[in-house]
Amino acid sequence: MSQFLKTYLPYHDGVASRWFSLRQAVRNALKRNTGRAVVFLDATALGDRHLYLLAQFFIQAGYFVSIVGSIRKELYYYRDPYYFYVFSSKNINFVKEVERGDPGNALLCTDRPVPGHLEERFTRILRLSYDIDIMPESAEGTVILPYPMHPNVYQAGQLARIPELRGRPKTVGVFFAGNLKDQYARTTRLLRGMVPRAVAIRSVLRRFKERVRLFTTREALLRALDEEDLATSIVVFDATTARLGREEWFPVLARSRFFLALPGVVMPMCHNGVEAMALGAVPILGYGHLFSPRLRSGAVCLEYVSEADLAGAVEMALAMDAAAYDGLRRRAVDHFDRHMEPAAFLDALLRGSGRILDVRFPAEFVSEAVAGGNGTAG
Repeated sequence: MSQFLKTYLPYHDGVASRWFSLRQAVRNALKRNTGRAVVFLDATALGDRHLYLLAQFFIQAGYFVSIVGSIRKELYYYRDPYYFYVFSSKNINFVKEVERGDPGNALLCTDRPVPGHLEERFTRILRLSYDIDIMPESAEGTVILPYPMHPNVYQAGQLARIPELRGRPKTVGVFFAGNLKDQYARTTRLLRGMVPRAVAIRSVLRRFKERVRLFTTREALLRALDEEDLATSIVVFDATTARLGREEWFPVLARSRFFLALPGVVMPMCHNGVEAMALGAVPILGYGHLFSPRLRSGAVCLEYVSEADLAGAVEMALAMDAAAYDGLRRRAVDHFDRHMEPAAFLDALLRGSGRILDVRFPAEFVSEAVAGGNGTAG
């Protein structure tokens, strides 16, 4: 049994439950690629959540992902909610090392120096970095991978619903849903002077109190969406203590004309802004410059810098006529399809020249952490 574990699970020691390890090893050994091109993913610095998200980027682009190297101990236990996602994916397995022989059309994606023998074998190598503290315009030849959707979107199979949901009527004027804990009121270095999420929402509640509908329970929100005309309203769903179900989130978001894509707590980028663009809900945000290519205000989004700017953007959204909105929505969807959808993005990337391509995955790393080895992307 020990040899079997060593073969099919790179990490194993006596501390882990041998029965539990054996069960996972059997599941891993039974996973077989069904004709997809392979990407060998050697991402040593990523925690389980971002490891899953990066693997999903390649899976959505049509690849089977073989994760190379040791598996961190937390994958063996129930400490991390994304444990299940990594191990349960039919398109992810674990290998001790890159297979010998001709890799064919396989890709190697790694955050470590590439040994000479591997560099000679692969026709394309993606050299991976994570530093989100570098502005896109300063990337100097590094291609920034699209920011992903939330892991729950992939796990619940919601991507297949996007084409149908894009065509649903837009019945909510401006929508926000998200966590409003105290930590979302803090200003951090990575926000670079942006209005924090909780501060932005308080500002909207004060400025537009006659037009805001604030919901703190899932049931009240869903009932109002079904029974009320909210086309000229600002709907705020405080998800601090309440949550929409995984299969409810996309249908609700798809009913929105505009979405307040307010910054996160560690870094500005949030999954829901990307999800909004995919569904044709035009984002109102303060960090369009962090996307690559940049999101242009009035072209694919509405952008703000200050609280006053935010109020102006919300007023513009509520007053926008149908023809102007339809053009803005179509351009936002087209931007997602061309620059943020994994298959289209990776196809365009690999059509370019060069065997070794520098790519940056927007995980929660900052410069000092990368340089000192003390950061986390978990």
